[in-house]
Amino acid sequence: MNKKDFAFENIAVATDGSDFSFNAFLQALEFFNKNLFRVIHVIHIYDLKKTFLPEQFNHNHIEQQYKSELLSRYSSTKYNLIFQEKSLQYKDVRDQILSICQAYKIDYLFIGYTGRKGVKQNPQIMSSTVRDCSQLTITPLVITHEVYTKNNGNTFLACVDGSLKSIRCIQEAVKLANGQNDFAIICFVPNPLKQDQKNEIENQVVQELQQQKKNNWEFINLKPNQDPGEAIVDFVNLTCQRDIQFVLIGNNGFGAQNEGKQFLGKSAEAVLCRAKANIIVIS
Repeated sequence: MNKKDFAFENIAVATDGSDFSFNAFLQALEFFNKNLFRVIHVIHIYDLKKTFLPEQFNHNHIEQQYKSELLSRYSSTKYNLIFQEKSLQYKDVRDQILSICQAYKIDYLFIGYTGRKGVKQNPQIMSSTVRDCSQLTITPLVITHEVYTKNNGNTFLACVDGSLKSIRCIQEAVKLANGQNDFAIICFVPNPLKQDQKNEIENQVVQELQQQKKNNWEFINLKPNQDPGEAIVDFVNLTCQRDIQFVLIGNNGFGAQNEGKQFLGKSAEAVLCRAKANIIVIS
């Protein structure tokens, strides 16, 4: 295929050897098999001091597992294994992974919502790794709860708030929804005290989508709510007539833009923890 045939170049998965990160790998393969990306990378950072880990989490075992999975599917030009020892150059593993993503120009990084520690007693409490990656990532991040196949198409929900970041959510949702049965929904939750926002946001969204020259999308103004995160979670989990598999949120939205700061935001955090879908955090 020619370079112009790919919407993106590089897709990556960060694995720790857990079943949860393997699910992230399987979800990444679903995107890779749609011919959206040229190369898939598997990233693993290991610590030789952790000799107490079971065989499942040994870096040699993990490397062989993923090499076997990839070899059975693709030619060697289609994948890349990046296994590195934990470096003192970085504050933590997260920073090392993000540095790799920057070096390899990764377009999307897939991770599991949880990892070796297993299912949390309270799944609405994010792990520090997921929180930090969501807030600080320089690469769009796909946080995997479930594995969704492309058989009947996928629905992507882009959450907008008028920020520059939410424009990127729209752009990425349209690019990812490239399958024949894929669909993109763009939603906005008006503030009850700022009803005039609705028309402004809708015009912004329609103008952006007209530039994309796609027709597999719908814009929805949800009911006014002082808690946008709660409204979006209810829409995804309860009221949307379509099953939504992926929700796109910005990690530094309208509030961060106005304050000149970087943070995930209350609404984004609520969606990430509670929406029954995989979450795509747009950097």
